[in-house]
Amino acid sequence: MKRLSYIDALRGIGIVLLVYNHFLFFGFSGGMSTMTPLDNEVMYILMPLFFVISGFVSYQKGRVMTSEQFRKSLCGKVRSLLVPSITMFAVNRYIYHANIMEGLQDVMKSGYWFTLTLFQIVVIYQTLMFVTRHFSNNWTKLSTLCVPAVLFLFTPPPDYITGNQNIIVNLLSVRQFVMYYQYFVIGVIVKHNFDMLQKLMANKWFMTSCFIYAFFAPTYHDPYTNWLIIIARIACVFCVAHYYRDWFDKESFLPNQLRYIGRHTIEIYFLHYFFLFKIPAVEYYLYSFIDVKGVTCLAHEYMLELLILIPLAIFVCYVCLYIKKVLDSFPLISQLCFGPTK
Repeated sequence: MKRLSYIDALRGIGIVLLVYNHFLFFGFSGGMSTMTPLDNEVMYILMPLFFVISGFVSYQKGRVMTSEQFRKSLCGKVRSLLVPSITMFAVNRYIYHANIMEGLQDVMKSGYWFTLTLFQIVVIYQTLMFVTRHFSNNWTKLSTLCVPAVLFLFTPPPDYITGNQNIIVNLLSVRQFVMYYQYFVIGVIVKHNFDMLQKLMANKWFMTSCFIYAFFAPTYHDPYTNWLIIIARIACVFCVAHYYRDWFDKESFLPNQLRYIGRHTIEIYFLHYFFLFKIPAVEYYLYSFIDVKGVTCLAHEYMLELLILIPLAIFVCYVCLYIKKVLDSFPLISQLCFGPTK
């Protein structure tokens, strides 16, 4: 299956929105106490979307791994996900004069929880696919992947509690693993049934039903308890991207840039934490948008927030890509920071 341009573009849009969120959360005065209403809506589906896309690109239909391929695949994930995550986490803690051991006990890992959690999920995924390699029925293999997902859906995720009894839970960011594993599996299932789902995405009744359920059902903004609504919203995102797939394929400036950024999301993710500069006046202005008394923000406030932060996020993305090119001149440093060259 050839690389899908609109999936790359979705990743590009996603990483810009992630940097936008981190400008609010990390950049302004070391972290705002909460999110603006618009940012809250964005983050409601953004991280689940990244895990769905990760599952989608990880699955290879009909592939049967040998022991040697399994070993090489795991080693490859150690080099491309685990080593860069540890390296950039350590550099981040050093630059900001923060205690490494305290950072390891922080479930968010100074922001680097995503790649660490993704590494754990990919290891579980590849292990289960290797164990079930002799099963002739693909649905049996996928069902094996679904067993942990179903268990996690009915198991409350561990709370953010400090203490010796939770050292392993916090060290491995188990809460994130429990919350997001099912979205990775959904991405795998989507890839397995992609031909059928493309027909569904072209069906106006299916799209309409998704949009109605996704945006008119009550939400509580908890990725654990509202996974059905999150899946419906992600389905809407895929439907829209699929509908405009010809535009994303164009060799014009904007589609090209979205695809380019989308193919370098990991590099941007690892580097952007170092460039979330502070703008105090903007911070206080955006903080006024936060809905502390149940008052709904006006549309022009949402637009102003986007007009201020999206250009900053895009600027930081390109700064990260430039730094990546510079570091590529030093192969060992580049591999430690970003993994092997693709």
